[in-house]
Amino acid sequence: MSKCDLSIELESGAVRHQPGDVVRGHVLVDVNDVCTCKNLNIALQWRTHGRGNRDKGEPLRQTLFEGVWRPDEQPRYPFEFTVPTGPLSYRGKVLNIDWYITARADIPWAFDPKAETEIFVHHGSYTGPLSVGNDRKHQQLQQWQSKARGVLSTRAGLVTCVLLGMAAVFLVPMLCMGIGAVIWGILEVRKDPSTGNILLLTIGSVFTLLPAIILVIFLRWRQMRRKLGNVQVAAEAANMDAGTKIFCAITFTPQASVVLNRISADLVGQEIAVSGSGTTSYTYTEEFHRENRELRSAQQLVPGNPVEEIVEFDLPADAPATFFARSNQFTWQVDVKVDIPGWPDYNDKVEITVPA
Repeated sequence: MSKCDLSIELESGAVRHQPGDVVRGHVLVDVNDVCTCKNLNIALQWRTHGRGNRDKGEPLRQTLFEGVWRPDEQPRYPFEFTVPTGPLSYRGKVLNIDWYITARADIPWAFDPKAETEIFVHHGSYTGPLSVGNDRKHQQLQQWQSKARGVLSTRAGLVTCVLLGMAAVFLVPMLCMGIGAVIWGILEVRKDPSTGNILLLTIGSVFTLLPAIILVIFLRWRQMRRKLGNVQVAAEAANMDAGTKIFCAITFTPQASVVLNRISADLVGQEIAVSGSGTTSYTYTEEFHRENRELRSAQQLVPGNPVEEIVEFDLPADAPATFFARSNQFTWQVDVKVDIPGWPDYNDKVEITVPA
């Protein structure tokens, strides 16, 4: 038997709260034997559970007591916390977020008693900005993504040169080896048709066809990008009177005549949970929202005529806000597709923070 036991009693038994609410309660101590408590701490903290590794937020802590407890005492220690601005509680398929109030007593040379109770943090009438979980890391990731997109946009020529260099280093030698093996196999067959080297011809054909197909796809992709010109995609979330809306814009000026099937945009929300680490890690992805919009239907695009399309999505009232942690995320993004018959499609995606 431990020297004492803890329990948590919430004021009025309320477990549903919104950001900014004050959660009040008491920590009750049932003393079984005389013991010294170095400190009685209580903390409010979010934690994840599900298929991914567990993440947790920075706890809000309070020290309620330091001293000696005796069996004839029934101490009660009041506490109160102001609920932070998220993340909100969530129940998903691969990821869950829960908030816990945890009390722990540090008893020297004995088992430290602990008590825990869960509260549910919902949006309620709260209208302010929400935390995305690990805000600092999320901001760093957004800055990195913004810089990466800027580099790829402003240095497209450099990227193309790198790809062409890779083709020259790997694909062209492979193609030459394949052609050489095919020629060698044909010469062997001409010398003695009854003992033709089928294996040599097969290897030569594979080494010829594979790099040839990759080179053709790359050249057609490059030609398609030249036809469309510089494609710019931007998306953002905004809180309106009618709720949160997502706006996406796509602009480009065709440099050549293009037959268009359609231009479409998808608003996608998904849970991402990473289990394990390094080479043993596995990523679970579950879409909880997808909405498709057609921006432009089949038509002929004229060179020099700008294409400017804006699409608006209504975010569902119960949609979870963006959440970011080391192994678990809720992400929102807009996937844009320019469908060109007979050519590789242009695809791009822009991640957004919801709510803004």
